[in-house]
Amino acid sequence: MALAASGAALDVVRRLIGGGIGAVVHLERGPAGRRVAALAELVADDGGQANAVPLRTTGPLPGLCATGRVPRWADRLDPSVLYLFESATPAGRVRVLCPRRGR
Repeated sequence: MALAASGAALDVVRRLIGGGIGAVVHLERGPAGRRVAALAELVADDGGQANAVPLRTTGPLPGLCATGRVPRWADRLDPSVLYLFESATPAGRVRVLCPRRGR
């Protein structure tokens, strides 16, 4: 609908839409029904192009595995869920978030 407006350029519309979406959930359909396959954050590059950066993906374990990437909106989350963004693999086990003090 935005492209139907007179003078609307595709790159401007994409930037506006990308700026309003913080996360994307990828669903897959299988024999047991739909399931969440990945969670990604939309991040704009220097040229204004939106790129999906994976935050949690399917892995060898049941459920979603953290990639270790911290979304830019993590400070707005409840502190009790911040551990979900830490990588679960031993090689990638890095403390990515910690409670802020003095704020």
